[in-house]
Amino acid sequence: MHIPTPHAFALAMAIKTITAFPTPMGMSPNDNTKLIADLLTTPTQIKRYQKLLTDPTGNKLLEGSQLTNATIWDFEQNGDTIPGGQGGHASSANLETFPYLINSGVTLTMGTLGPCGVFLPHVHPRANEFFVVTEVACKTGFTFRAYKNIV
Repeated sequence: MHIPTPHAFALAMAIKTITAFPTPMGMSPNDNTKLIADLLTTPTQIKRYQKLLTDPTGNKLLEGSQLTNATIWDFEQNGDTIPGGQGGHASSANLETFPYLINSGVTLTMGTLGPCGVFLPHVHPRANEFFVVTEVACKTGFTFRAYKNIV
């Protein structure tokens, strides 16, 4: 049985991706559930920042590493290897892992692509993705399906 090259490639990619789900991203060192619930009921963004950036009394600005941890997401420190993956790792700063992003509508993910690694084509139905290569060069390409029906 002969399988055309584009179909064989698509089949191989489909089989390979099955081992990659689910894909957890970076984990927060803390459980932020209570903090997030509290922030969501806080009426203004200024009050949210006050809760995030001051001590529990709300009177003194955090200092040193406490302030750093509240305002800076360390992608390298919070990364996770993707289960079943051998081509890199990912770290995601989102509402659950980095409450400073509350009401911003933003999630930031840094992925490290290892040698011969592949980012599989995917969609974000309710979002956009902005992809930036920050080191070295990547070769990209597309395999187009022949414009005929497959039986």
